[in-house]
Amino acid sequence: MKTDGITILVCLFGIIVCTYLIAFTELSRREERPRVNCDVIMGGWHPDIPHRYAQMCFEARQMAKQQSR
Repeated sequence: MKTDGITILVCLFGIIVCTYLIAFTELSRREERPRVNCDVIMGGWHPDIPHRYAQMCFEARQMAKQQSR
């Protein structure tokens, strides 16, 4: 019947759209950069923040001090 074919096409189209939405959502999550709050770092160290991010925060503070002069 004609309505059975249309129903199948609509269902397949819905499945394809949902698959693309899920795939693009997962891809966008992988591309996110970790955000580090530099205010959390006290004394140049914090157990949850990798050393390279702590170093980047230190360099950013130094650059901000130089620009404010």
